[in-house]
Amino acid sequence: MAHKKCIAALISVAVVSVLLWVGCDMSVNDPIRNVPIFEPYISVQPSSYAFDTGDYTAPALSIQIAEWDKREGDLSFQWYTFATVENFFRDTATVIDGATKFTENEEEDLIVSSYTPNIEPAPGKTFYYYVVVTNTNPDAIGGKTSASVRSDVVTISFNVAGDLAKPVITQNPVDASYTMGRTAAIAALDVRATVSSGSLMYQWYRLPVNKDGEFPDGSFTDGKPNGILIPGATQRTYLPDMADLSSGKNYYYVVVSNMTTNPDGTVLKRTDTYSVAAVIDMALGEKAAKPRIEAQPKDILYFTTDTAARNLSVAAVSVDRGDLSYQWYSCSASGANPQEVGTNSSAFAAPRTAGYYYVIITNTNNDVKGSPTGKIQSKVAAVNVLAAAAGSKTANATITVDPGRKQQYIRGYGGMETTWGNFFQSDPEDMENMFNPDILGYNMWRIMIPPVTTNIDGDADGKGGLEEYLMAREYANRYYENVKIVNGYGGYVLASPWSPPKEWKSNNSINSGGNLMHQYYKQFANYLRSYARHMANHGAPIYAVSIANEPNYAGGYDGCEWTPEEMRDFYKEVGRFTQGVRGFGGGKVTPTVLTVNGESANNPDINHKAMDDPVSNAAIDLFARHVYGNQTERLWGRQNLNGREVWMTEHNINSASDAGYPMDSTWNYMWRFMNDVDLVIRLNNENAFVWWVVKRFYSFIGEGAAGTLKHAILPRGWGLAHYSKFSIDTIRVPVKVEGRIYNSSGSSVAVAFNDTDLASKSDTSNVNNTKFDLDNTSVRITAFMSRDEKELSLVMWTPTMPGGDGGYALGTAEIKMPEGFVIRSVSAMRSQPGPGGGTSGIVSNMGKWVTTDASVISIKEDRKSAFVTLDRSDLLSVKFIKE
Repeated sequence: MAHKKCIAALISVAVVSVLLWVGCDMSVNDPIRNVPIFEPYISVQPSSYAFDTGDYTAPALSIQIAEWDKREGDLSFQWYTFATVENFFRDTATVIDGATKFTENEEEDLIVSSYTPNIEPAPGKTFYYYVVVTNTNPDAIGGKTSASVRSDVVTISFNVAGDLAKPVITQNPVDASYTMGRTAAIAALDVRATVSSGSLMYQWYRLPVNKDGEFPDGSFTDGKPNGILIPGATQRTYLPDMADLSSGKNYYYVVVSNMTTNPDGTVLKRTDTYSVAAVIDMALGEKAAKPRIEAQPKDILYFTTDTAARNLSVAAVSVDRGDLSYQWYSCSASGANPQEVGTNSSAFAAPRTAGYYYVIITNTNNDVKGSPTGKIQSKVAAVNVLAAAAGSKTANATITVDPGRKQQYIRGYGGMETTWGNFFQSDPEDMENMFNPDILGYNMWRIMIPPVTTNIDGDADGKGGLEEYLMAREYANRYYENVKIVNGYGGYVLASPWSPPKEWKSNNSINSGGNLMHQYYKQFANYLRSYARHMANHGAPIYAVSIANEPNYAGGYDGCEWTPEEMRDFYKEVGRFTQGVRGFGGGKVTPTVLTVNGESANNPDINHKAMDDPVSNAAIDLFARHVYGNQTERLWGRQNLNGREVWMTEHNINSASDAGYPMDSTWNYMWRFMNDVDLVIRLNNENAFVWWVVKRFYSFIGEGAAGTLKHAILPRGWGLAHYSKFSIDTIRVPVKVEGRIYNSSGSSVAVAFNDTDLASKSDTSNVNNTKFDLDNTSVRITAFMSRDEKELSLVMWTPTMPGGDGGYALGTAEIKMPEGFVIRSVSAMRSQPGPGGGTSGIVSNMGKWVTTDASVISIKEDRKSAFVTLDRSDLLSVKFIKE
């Protein structure tokens, strides 16, 4: 089946438009319609050559284009030549008559264009060549039906007998276009060169033009440019000084030399090769850009005894070389009712009274056509005032964090949505509740790839494809929109197929009980790749795609069974099948949609065959599993995981009976779910926790069944929020707990726990017990450090049995900061059962807060430790920000 290398599509993610390059595989031969003209690409560039005149054999200059999809247009080729570097600067190359031929190798899916020069060898002579590839598509929209790309310029050069070997430039510096009023930084110019003997030296030059963009008299001598030497620019790469760039075309080149010198540095012999021009084209922007904030203002904590002011500060850059100015405002907690304070500075000395502040940063740039200013508002920062913990304050337990013993990276948390009719779709209110960082703050979203026909886009009229499938099912009409919301909040979307199209399965059914037949491996890989392209074309690009949901579980619904050998052989045959399809995750475009193994149910050992084979292993970007069955079997720690992430992408816990269902949405039954999160993050060391469907009475958002209210955030939703709001994009670090805690009858019991050493973890400890049990009642304390080690978070909870009995109170514990960590500020979130206690689905104390109640949290005056207090059946998460 023909493959397509790259196409361009303009997509919108939330309110941000980005240009994505996406892949396209279709099993039909119809032209790709209603799209702009696609620029061609060159897979393998031509090569340069250097000869002694007596050893010359005319080489064939050639380029290759792999996996071109003819539905995007017809390719044509034209080779050019020029005699001197000056010709290239002045754009006066000569068309080579008849140099337009190409061949197609359908077996290898290659198009090759070659030209063999007919030249006379001459010592010291250099001949220059390139080819222009043009794509023509009369059906393209937008008024443009052709697009061209030029290959690298290559040379055939001849050494002079007795002289040093001539350097050969294998890759000339390339052109670039930027917009003044938009560009903060440009890419470095880069040259690649070789020499048969000797060593290479480099010197970069700038060749000025006059105000009309023309080269002044004297710019060239004997076809070589006479540019301005750039002091110190003597490396293979050179980053032009932004101050030297003016609107219009800016010309740079490099001289690559092979030389020998005397001990005093004088040159004995030297031979030079001039690169062709690299043109940096600077266009005037439409308007000044908004500044980019690189560090938001951080909360400040004052003690009532402090006398010195502390600064709120912001770090920002102009992305278009403009000038920045600042205006600080006091405001309410939500940012309302702003009042000007402060002066034009990135720092503001905050008053020693409680309040809230933000700053508006203005970028002023006059090198634009329109408005010369762009503005952005920072986040609101809090100033809190409280009394320092009394010097005599005591704790019954001590918590110490060891940031030097890092565990796994935490990607994030979330859940999934199906396209099955017996589940409820999440509407905008639900998505806002889950993914807004000021509410629950989730960032992971798993979606089902429903099995449609063998063409994900359907026939020429869209019949039988994904879009028709979704439109026919009212419950699935938010499929694309919900992905856009997740992307808009900087989240990650994983798409999972339950079954390949039935035509490719051994049982000719989408139900489990059959497998994907080997002869359709490549077709299914193209199907998944086409799905990723389809999502991007609908403005809903995804981050990752797996090949199967639960390949080792045969259910009575959509599914497909895979053996370990089949998963291995699939990846060995198709490789990283998403190449050429840009992904989206973490708020930005990613180079490719990531590939994922079959997301195993029960025992994850089904993945070992693919992991142990080097070819299949290299084709898998990340691994996923579910924690049904063999819950504590881990993929983490296997040597051939090679640092890749492991995601837990589905689990469900409910009471499985009509009588028990109303309990699943209550506070007391939240602890079974929290033990599940703890299993994945602390015991299994996995990088992400993704729950089963998000909108259900046993999940995060109520749908109106089993006593829940529609759209209500349930206790399990708030429980997971403690992890999502305090540990996303962090590294888990060990904790040590010593002292005493209190059992359900109020008696103190000793605790001595250190989870620095995984091998020594205790199955019976009353803190961080390592024996997995959904009804484990040991106190849980998990610590997370930001990657820059400036923020330390702890998620702490004191579970009970589902009936509300058992469990421990942490009491008052002192949290000792790591060496060198001085507390600047602290934020916290506490969740407790609301009216009705643990049998209620209502939760109190949900939001972010810093309290003056020293019985809950307080900071020592030296800012090197803090005190927290937790009773039984309590959830408290704190984040300390380093001074």
